[in-house]
Amino acid sequence: MPKKQTSREKTGRGEHLCRLFHKWMRSRDGEPGDLEDCYEFAKAQGLYEARPWSERKMFKLEMSRAISRERTIDDDGNPVRLNHVFRVPDDVRGQLYFWGELLKMKPAQVTTSLKQRLHGLGNRAVQIERDKSYYNEKNTDGGRVDLDYNLNLFVQNAMQDTSYPDERPDDDQE
Repeated sequence: MPKKQTSREKTGRGEHLCRLFHKWMRSRDGEPGDLEDCYEFAKAQGLYEARPWSERKMFKLEMSRAISRERTIDDDGNPVRLNHVFRVPDDVRGQLYFWGELLKMKPAQVTTSLKQRLHGLGNRAVQIERDKSYYNEKNTDGGRVDLDYNLNLFVQNAMQDTSYPDERPDDDQE
């Protein structure tokens, strides 16, 4: 059975990957690029070797990706996620991830799942604000970035009807 990585070893792996990324960035004079190119750079330099994954871990990753992307179309033509996940603390494994089919889950489970996803959006917004503030304070070209975090207008616009008639209305009609 493969040895489980400690958080210290995971951090070490993460630090190694960050150093690799910054070396790649230096090779590009800081110009942003796709991670496919970073991979090619790392392999060519002998700086990256994939870690073997357990069959169980690969199954869970592939399964969660597939079922989280499964959609149905609602009566208004909008895609809706069919399968949802919610996290539950566990004394032994830290967290358990419970997956269920949306329409077969109990209201409390759906509420937990949606609240956890919404909380994740909030955490990402906080990090975006930190990143934006740091950039505005430290960037050398004097540019500023300003963002609006109110997602209500975004959601309202996304929920608008996007179907259009097959023919353009006549301009001469009153």
